[in-house]
Amino acid sequence: MLRKIYAAIVGYVRFRFPATEKSKLLNHCLSSGIGMISCSVKGDEGVLCLLRRDAGRLSKALACEPISEHGLPALFRRWCHRPGLIVGTVLGLLLLLLSSLIVWKVEVTGNERLSAFEIREALSEAGLSVGDLTVTTDAAAVRTRFLRDNPDISWIGIYLRGTTAAVEVRERVSEDGGSADTDLPLANLIAASDAVIESVSVKKGRAAVSAGMTVKRGDLLISGIYKTANGVVSIRAAGEIRGRVEREFRVVQPLLVTEKVYEKRKTVDLSMNFFQKEIKLFKFSGKIGDNYDIIKRKEQLVLFGFIRLPIYLSWDECLVYSERPMRLDEEAAVKAAFSSLNAELAASLSGGELLRKSIGGEFTEEGYVLTCRVEYVTDIAEPLVYEADQNGG
Repeated sequence: MLRKIYAAIVGYVRFRFPATEKSKLLNHCLSSGIGMISCSVKGDEGVLCLLRRDAGRLSKALACEPISEHGLPALFRRWCHRPGLIVGTVLGLLLLLLSSLIVWKVEVTGNERLSAFEIREALSEAGLSVGDLTVTTDAAAVRTRFLRDNPDISWIGIYLRGTTAAVEVRERVSEDGGSADTDLPLANLIAASDAVIESVSVKKGRAAVSAGMTVKRGDLLISGIYKTANGVVSIRAAGEIRGRVEREFRVVQPLLVTEKVYEKRKTVDLSMNFFQKEIKLFKFSGKIGDNYDIIKRKEQLVLFGFIRLPIYLSWDECLVYSERPMRLDEEAAVKAAFSSLNAELAASLSGGELLRKSIGGEFTEEGYVLTCRVEYVTDIAEPLVYEADQNGG
């Protein structure tokens, strides 16, 4: 499907040839590096479609006769006799050029309490909204006005990327280090795993542990209930408790596995995003099969190689496959086991500091068994929500 769209843009030529010459013609295309769009035979006659740039490379010794030329170049030559269409096309291109200088989308990230809609409204009052020219937008002035009029935001970053304004915000926190949002539930911080405490950093609440202590999973680390001169206070505890954790990982890689054999690739959904409006161009409604993978692709149209237009082509490719049993050799089994172990370690130890790692493996009836014991330092605190009584305790 995409190849046909490309051929329509750059132009293609249809040739007629005798059916008996098909093999000779295909061999010539393969040896000369000529990419065919399509080749079909019906009765005694066949039709071959080549890109316009490859049509001149077709050997004159072959019994091929050009029938017709199609695509945008051929259409443009016909338009040369109709100046009104040319003027309209030029005006359309100028419109696209101008549209690339306009902010068509404002993306907001980093917000938690305030909605993206509220931030966009505030940005509009500060001087940034959809429809503004990017060349006349003063991001520094917008930041200054926005922070002056919105005390709940402590920092804002504005980045103009083509036709998109990427806005990143940081919401203000209260003086005691917690979130300014008072709607969060009350909570203690407890240990997520057995560990030896390395450091204690309390933002809100009362610490129940100190460095060097050994804790079990579920032990209290920071209490959200503590006494003050004015009585008992109930809050949402906040802080970081870093502990040294020991953990063992076990990966079993069977020797008998299932292999995917991809059979064909098919575009099942094609759409165009034009000024934030999605237009469906093609949707496959037939039966694909039971086994397939979907790959989502998206590309932005670029004019003259450097002007990014607010127009995107997005499509889904369906990769149909069949499954067949396969037995891994020892080297492949070990490699697959280490790959699975590394993925599990990366997910589990994210944000932690690895101190020690020991690995051992052996072949058993299950397959290749890989055992890894690690020691690392990480934040072990996790919230445990509670309800305060009428006295605040």
